[in-house]
Amino acid sequence: MLSRQIRQLELDLGVDLLTRTSRRVELTDAGRQVLDDARPLLATANATGPRARRADSGGAALTVGFLVGDPIIQLVQAFTHTHVEAEIDVARIYWSDQPMALLDDHVDVSFVHLPIDSDDLDLAHLYASPKVVLLPRRHTLAEQAEITIQELADEPVVRYAGASADWEAAITLVPVTVTTGIQVPPEVVAVPVIDAPPTEVCLAWRAGRRSPLIRELVETARTTLSTVSS
Repeated sequence: MLSRQIRQLELDLGVDLLTRTSRRVELTDAGRQVLDDARPLLATANATGPRARRADSGGAALTVGFLVGDPIIQLVQAFTHTHVEAEIDVARIYWSDQPMALLDDHVDVSFVHLPIDSDDLDLAHLYASPKVVLLPRRHTLAEQAEITIQELADEPVVRYAGASADWEAAITLVPVTVTTGIQVPPEVVAVPVIDAPPTEVCLAWRAGRRSPLIRELVETARTTLSTVSS
């Protein structure tokens, strides 16, 4: 049955997805691409089913997205303390998932780091996180208590997309909250950048959604997380 379905998919796409021999079956380049493209679709489908069934049974449920370093545990604990009937799922997202994780309904509400395209979103500002620079411990600036942007002007900077193989020789700026959410390796140091604009952290949800549960989660976040910055 599965073999027939795969062959039908190959006919529909007009490409071979598998290389078949008498000894083994392997994915072709096209097959690997289809697999990569299918994973997020399957993840969304898997998340949608349980959420739809909970909604149909009257259950109160939300899926909340977060980026590394965001205070997701603090928020969920505070919310479920006062909303014991609510079922909260969490999903880690990445900067490149903003804002599509919300627009494709992978999550109901999510932490986001500005700037993002917010035309189809409602935002609730929570806090600003100062920036630090991550430096190799051997770097000439690594022993300074703080750094200015000017001092970093000539340094290679790691970008979040397409970082090259020599990223370890470069620097990157991140919100200070990231350093609390990951284990910074001993060969890396985090130094405050005193004149870099802070990262503005918000909760976001699809514009026009009138969910009482989202509204109550946002109010909990504003009360609980307004002092988060470092």
